[in-house]
Amino acid sequence: MNLLCIDIGNSTVKFGLFQDDSLYLQSADTADIVSHRDIIAALRERTIIQGSIISSVVDEVTLLIGNLVKEKLGIKPVVLNSTTDTGLTIRLDRPELLGPDRIANAVAAYEMYRQNAIVVDFGTATTTTVVTSKAEIIGGHIMPGIKTMLRALSEMTSRLPELRPYRPELPFGKDTKSSIMSGVVYGTAGAVRRFVDEIEKSIGKCNIIITGGLSGISSEYLDFSYALEPDLTLKGLSFILKRSLG
Repeated sequence: MNLLCIDIGNSTVKFGLFQDDSLYLQSADTADIVSHRDIIAALRERTIIQGSIISSVVDEVTLLIGNLVKEKLGIKPVVLNSTTDTGLTIRLDRPELLGPDRIANAVAAYEMYRQNAIVVDFGTATTTTVVTSKAEIIGGHIMPGIKTMLRALSEMTSRLPELRPYRPELPFGKDTKSSIMSGVVYGTAGAVRRFVDEIEKSIGKCNIIITGGLSGISSEYLDFSYALEPDLTLKGLSFILKRSLG
């Protein structure tokens, strides 16, 4: 079965075509609708697609891409939200406010382990999502991501430059730029370590899965065991879509 899973993020849209056990991945800037049209058209020429699902944190782009899928592929995509049948129960005060990317991440983590798990997503925001062995999403954290911190420091101060993320060589800075980067990267790693410690005090030992656009940089500064899964959201979407198609 060929399944098209689409993850619409604040900066990037990922198009993941699952063909049996293989993943064919394309991506484009979220604002570049022309590229989205071209990618979907190219995927249609590549193979017959039986189903599609969308996870989106950018509402205005969801409808545009949903219409493109219907136009180019002739199928109506599932749009993931808190009411979608995922196999998980959302034990939150306002489940409708939980981001669909975090739902998909939790589904993938549960399907991978069927045990307590923490997903750490290093993106525009750095988030954790906690899923239990009972197939319940019970909470998590949201804090500014590394790029967001760097941008905020530049925009809200008169003398600090805006930097692109890079791997700091030392845990402390020797000049302004390295002080910013070591502060942001090591600070994020320290916050995540505290999140994990407190979650495990509450519910017991957890499997930890790392994902997101900045996971390649951030994961190097973590001092606990984890699985690195760059395509976790797409994998979660594929599990949900298979469930939807029966």
